Amino acid sequence: MKIQSRNAICLLAAVLSLVVMAPSCHAGTVVAQVAPYLGNIEVLVNNGNVQAPAWVGAYTWATIGGNAPSFPVGSVFTAFCIDLGTMVQTTSIFTPGSFSTSNSNLPSNLKATTDPAAAARIAAISRLWGGFYSQLNTYNNNDPRVNAAAFQLAIWTLEYNLDSSGHVTGTTFQASVLGAGSQDAIDLAQQLVTKSLVGGEYSNSAATNLIALTTGSGQDQLTATPEPSTLCLGAIGIGMLITAGVKRRRKAVVV
Repeated sequence: MKIQSRNAICLLAAVLSLVVMAPSCHAGTVVAQVAPYLGNIEVLVNNGNVQAPAWVGAYTWATIGGNAPSFPVGSVFTAFCIDLGTMVQTTSIFTPGSFSTSNSNLPSNLKATTDPAAAARIAAISRLWGGFYSQLNTYNNNDPRVNAAAFQLAIWTLEYNLDSSGHVTGTTFQASVLGAGSQDAIDLAQQLVTKSLVGGEYSNSAATNLIALTTGSGQDQLTATPEPSTLCLGAIGIGMLITAGVKRRRKAVVV
């Protein structure tokens, strides 16, 4: 029975070693094609320099190439825009990376080396994502397009108007009514921003699995992927089941 116990330990070690050796979800590249987004809501946005109409909402992407392990070819993912004033390319080559101030590929207003408010902005957006993303299709029985547009507007508000102390004091980003549903989206966005501030409803809901998909030739995107720790926990669970099975067999023999 000692031999079986050693075998269980070896199997557990092997599973864990595979997890440790597995490539990071931030590795490689993602070649993706965006689906038509005519269902998004048209809002008049101002990035501090230019005021222009924009189709605001969620974007659905299909992975058609690349080698990033978390975005296999054929997979589909939902994402939101990071940048202002940059067009979404129909086909984009993304570099996946952490949504953190240390990611040098993010815009300057989200990097600690170039903007003192970067950490507060990323933290607030993470709370927004964790608190509201799962309700995009169901919140308040709204049209999901309104919810998605509000979510995007809230991301931009937090990204561009939040100061280093976590308060919305800037006016770099502004949204105005334009198309059908835009007023509802703007009103909801304001509520979401308030909930995402420190002490707000989403204070304890920060998402930790956000991935920034950056590209040098188009609109950067923000999405979420399963955390690598999920794989680790799964492997540990398998190992525990194996060990438990051996222990049960050993107890059966003893009895």
